[in-house]
Amino acid sequence: MIPYYGRHGCKQHIKGKPIRYGFKAWVGATRLGYVLWMEPYQGATTMCNTIYKELGLGASVVLTFCDVLISRGFDLPYHVVFDNFFTGTPLLEEITKKGLRCTGTVRENRTSSCPLITSKLLKKKERGAVDYRTTHDNTFIIAKWHDNNIFSIASYAMPYLNQKQIEEYLALINDGENSEDDLEDSDTEGNENFYENGDDLLHDLESPLEEENDDPDNDPFMAGDPPLINEATANDQVPQVPFPSTSQASRRATMRGLVWKVKKIVLNSDQTAFHGDTTYPPELKDEATTGTPYSIFSHFITSEIVQRIVEESNLYSVQKNVTKPLNLSETELRKFMAILIYMSVIKYPNVRLYWSNTVGFQPIKDIMTVNRFETIRRFLHFNNNEKHLPKEHPQHDRLHKIRPIISHLNEKFALVPMEQKLSIDEQMCATKVAHFMKQYLPNKPHKWGFKLYVMCSVKGYAHKFEIYTGQENERLPDEPDFGPVGNVVVRLARGVPRHINHIIYFDNFYTSVPLVTYLAKQGIYSLGTVQSNRLVNCKLPDKKTMMKKSVPRGTYDEQMTEFDGIDLTAVTWKDNKVVTFLSSYVGAEPVGQVESFDKANKTRIKISCPHIIKEYNAHMGGVDLMDSFIGRLELAEVLAKVNNSFELCNKRGRPSTSNSVEMEIQAKKRRGPAQHIPPKD
Repeated sequence: MIPYYGRHGCKQHIKGKPIRYGFKAWVGATRLGYVLWMEPYQGATTMCNTIYKELGLGASVVLTFCDVLISRGFDLPYHVVFDNFFTGTPLLEEITKKGLRCTGTVRENRTSSCPLITSKLLKKKERGAVDYRTTHDNTFIIAKWHDNNIFSIASYAMPYLNQKQIEEYLALINDGENSEDDLEDSDTEGNENFYENGDDLLHDLESPLEEENDDPDNDPFMAGDPPLINEATANDQVPQVPFPSTSQASRRATMRGLVWKVKKIVLNSDQTAFHGDTTYPPELKDEATTGTPYSIFSHFITSEIVQRIVEESNLYSVQKNVTKPLNLSETELRKFMAILIYMSVIKYPNVRLYWSNTVGFQPIKDIMTVNRFETIRRFLHFNNNEKHLPKEHPQHDRLHKIRPIISHLNEKFALVPMEQKLSIDEQMCATKVAHFMKQYLPNKPHKWGFKLYVMCSVKGYAHKFEIYTGQENERLPDEPDFGPVGNVVVRLARGVPRHINHIIYFDNFYTSVPLVTYLAKQGIYSLGTVQSNRLVNCKLPDKKTMMKKSVPRGTYDEQMTEFDGIDLTAVTWKDNKVVTFLSSYVGAEPVGQVESFDKANKTRIKISCPHIIKEYNAHMGGVDLMDSFIGRLELAEVLAKVNNSFELCNKRGRPSTSNSVEMEIQAKKRRGPAQHIPPKD
């Protein structure tokens, strides 16, 4: 890019370049950066050899540069390397005819006829995994390599390459997968299929898939979608679909056999009745009724975990400096916790201000000195660093330093009996620190922070939580693999008692047909919003159809399917937006009515509301309710400050000793109108 900020018909904008606005130039250079040829970009009128015009603009640029190399008269084995903006079969063949060697990254849609492993499957393998195909004469090779991204590369007139040589050639182009240039229309003409004769090339390539894909009738992915069956006209029974294996690919293939029917799911109250026991155990019953805040706090932060923190903190201080041990005691650690609780309520901009002689907080000053507090905070530790496995180890734990605290809290949280209805959602632990695990969720009140997956009751009690680190995909041998997101629900639900009709609610981030089916087979009903592309073969009206003005608000549609012997129902409903639900226990019936605001008429109207909507809205907000409990103390503190400021701002003169704002207002009313001030003489 040649920087230019004026107005010109040839000025370009390329957002991936350091200089985004200016004139674009095609440049041919050596690996050391010496420019051999340059041509400014002028659109369709770019000065390139006209005999290459049929091959497209990108190919014309490369071939013109090749002619320049040949015209120099040097008898060198030139090797031209370019990115995926230029690479195509005709270009590689033309360069080979000129006696030059060529290599370039290639877009995946230009290699559709080559039986390489798909990028989605290659991403699941370890970094460094390679798949490639070559012709019998070893003159043409296409390779795909997994690094941070998936790179596809093609080369013509090259000797047979082993895996190490392929990686060396891939290293020649370290950013060719995502080209910053837009693809010209003329460069794609005739190249929808990367090979001009796909059948001949498949016959010529050494492909292990050659014999497997001979018969398209046996390919499950070639079968068309089954038609929608209406219960009134269907006489055949819905075929039983076996439950998917742990392989996600085989599960997707199995779901292609789903058949959806226009039918209502019906479960009586006995089938969904809760058979669990919500009675508190003896050690919790007294605390739940007559316990003090300290006794409830001590139930979760026990003497065992306090002693563990004391031991690990003292050990860490010795590891840092054996001559200066911390000598922390359990009593002193509890004082440290008390100071932290004080600081969470009475907030100062700086920690040392709590010990200030002018504005300090006396209860904290009486508990501990500032130097001792900072020393404990510096050496506070929860786990032994010497047991932390390195990053290269398969059992490496990013949360090793706080793993004992997480395990202890989950163990204590699980002692409280679970209600029938639970919800799973994300929670943000707000922070502004720079950390690789920090997440950004734009729809949360706290957008930046550490993300937690939490399972809560309807009343907002957290039974189990899991901190997101980007590496959790653990599952037990008897648990199927639902992917990183679905496995979160499986892990959080491990402690939920089976076959007593618990119900779990979650949103469309988690919901899928295999997950809902798995929970139902475990005796756990579930309900959640679902993305329409996860309902394979379902013929519910799409969003575009439902959002038409001719479709009134309150319109809904319901369809039902059977998956591994479990009845599932999907309901789509139109309000201000279109929302789709998937459930294993509840459907649209009975349909009620809700009030909604009509923007056009600016009035509240009644619209139809399926029962599944009311069920979801009534029980999904457990995690949000817990967040409101956490923020309520801080909110009350802020409101108290606002009220005090409001009282002072509405008083004249010296502040009154009265604590009632109402008395001040009544006193102002009794003063009467202001007296007229006569003009000066």
